[in-house]
Amino acid sequence: MRCVTGATRPRRLAARAAIAGLATAAVAIASPVAMTAGNPPAAASDRLDEIERRGQELDRQTDELVAEAEAAEKRVEELGEELDAVTQRVSAARDRQEAAQRHAEDAHARAAQVDQELRTTQQELRQAEDQVVEFARRSYMNGASAVDPMLAVIESSSGDGAGGLAQELHYLTRIVGVQAASIESLVSLQARLDALRESAAMERAAAVEALGEASEASEVAATAHAEMLELTEQASEQLHDRRQRLDEVTRERESLADTAEQLRQEARRSGRNGATSTAPSSGSSSGRLATVRGITVDQSIASSLEQLLVAAEADGFVLGGSGYRSPEVTARLRIANGCPDVYDSPASSCRIPTARAGTSEHESGLAIDFTWRGRTICYPRSGSRCSGNAAFDWLRANAGRFGFYNLPSEAWHWSTTGR
Repeated sequence: MRCVTGATRPRRLAARAAIAGLATAAVAIASPVAMTAGNPPAAASDRLDEIERRGQELDRQTDELVAEAEAAEKRVEELGEELDAVTQRVSAARDRQEAAQRHAEDAHARAAQVDQELRTTQQELRQAEDQVVEFARRSYMNGASAVDPMLAVIESSSGDGAGGLAQELHYLTRIVGVQAASIESLVSLQARLDALRESAAMERAAAVEALGEASEASEVAATAHAEMLELTEQASEQLHDRRQRLDEVTRERESLADTAEQLRQEARRSGRNGATSTAPSSGSSSGRLATVRGITVDQSIASSLEQLLVAAEADGFVLGGSGYRSPEVTARLRIANGCPDVYDSPASSCRIPTARAGTSEHESGLAIDFTWRGRTICYPRSGSRCSGNAAFDWLRANAGRFGFYNLPSEAWHWSTTGR
């Protein structure tokens, strides 16, 4: 679903207003027999001049819209690439967040293990303290010196002989060793207790910091992704708007071309047009094909095309081109020109404007795509952007004498109807 922001609504309303204005103008111009109260219809020549002026204005609008659409399409492509990059950053940030979460869970597990070790060590420490206290108590009861208990033992066992004394000395040695070990264990356990407390604190702090950094990075990436997605949608909306407006202008231009052709036919019938007798009598196809200097066209315009080519060659322009093509070829051409839908999307939606299959004048043999010096004239530019091309300038000045008119959006395309 397309997101329409507050910034795009005014543009869309303006676009609709412009389209409505164009449609109104098209109705006003495209009615060659319209009459106001008490006024006769305008002369065909005056109406043709009016249509020509309007056609030039539409050509200008077409060029502007094509340029805007191309810029919008480029922007959409650029934003699409940027959006892909941001999406990758979002994915990476989420991976970091998940890794940090796992690290935090591991750290908490290690901290819990340290707490258990801490409790065990505290218990061992209390036991060692109890032993030291007992040693101190006994020392106090037997005198200030730790030797007093030994003397007491020796005195009590002096009547037992040398064997008894050796046994008592061995016993005393064990007692002293146990007391010394208790004191050493006490010191060691206290140091381990301090180390475990420090380790547990560091594990928890590191886990909290890593999780905080990862969460912040993920939030920043998600925000950037949302902003980029909005920009992409706005650019797509602008592109859609330009294409829609371009399609409206193209339809009006086609309507004007139909009206102009009707007026030319009316003028030819009344003898008031400036065309020579070489112009084809109508825009109707005979259904029969003929080939003129390598260009296949409907037989009804073969003679006019031949005379145009001869006149151009006399002025130094050897023109070539292509005429008739089947609907199947038109469909393949629309695919090649990137039309969104081969059969339904308007001509203006293609990278190069291309008529829908079944609507192209090429399929009736009444249109020619002219080439000069082996290249399609000004392809892919419109007529208003082709000025300065000698062959195009010659056609613009002379083709009408032979009944051929330019499709403004395609400088190379000339037909009996201007479509």
